[in-house]
Amino acid sequence: MNRIQFSFIRIAFIGTLAIGSIQYAWGQKPAIKSIDKLKGPMEEVVTVKGSFFGADKTKLVVTFGAAKGDILSLTDQIMEVTVPFGTTYHNLGITNLTNGLTGYTQTPFLLSFNGKPGFELTNLQGQFNFPAGTPSLEGLNDLCMCDFDGDKKVDVATANSNFKYVNIYPNNSTPGTVAFPSKIAVNLGALTLHIKCGDLNGDGKPDLVVS
Repeated sequence: MNRIQFSFIRIAFIGTLAIGSIQYAWGQKPAIKSIDKLKGPMEEVVTVKGSFFGADKTKLVVTFGAAKGDILSLTDQIMEVTVPFGTTYHNLGITNLTNGLTGYTQTPFLLSFNGKPGFELTNLQGQFNFPAGTPSLEGLNDLCMCDFDGDKKVDVATANSNFKYVNIYPNNSTPGTVAFPSKIAVNLGALTLHIKCGDLNGDGKPDLVVS
């Protein structure tokens, strides 16, 4: 009888330990220990080392500020990811979509120019104006940039001190041409001064906060 009880206790202990280990691994946020470069041009390959990455690319989202990078290769401790178009100056982040936790680099990543040496004004398209009168009439006070529709192009959202809506401008630009041809007005019923965007709940999608 004692031998049976001992075996039961040992089995129960091992089972509890296994379940605890699974819960521990599931609850860990991606930890970034190093990144092989802190600046680079679009489509540059960046190697990130750390832990708790997992082995399923579909369960991770890597962000370079406002844009998401494409994961080329992945192990639990090393990944290779490309610098996306629309990268903004921010800490590189890795989000685990299963548990909603995100780990960040300690230093922001800087998007650099990879054209021929000598950056000239002719490399720039020139000034782009949103629809005439819109900023002054609606009291545009603040803006933020994120890819809201998942097309890998950075969109713009604005807070307005004279218009009880948040405006979202989808980015329809193509190489060589900047284009924000339309806007989506979201009725808040209140005037706003500040706006920020980012992934608040760890689902890999940007959220908006206005005040």
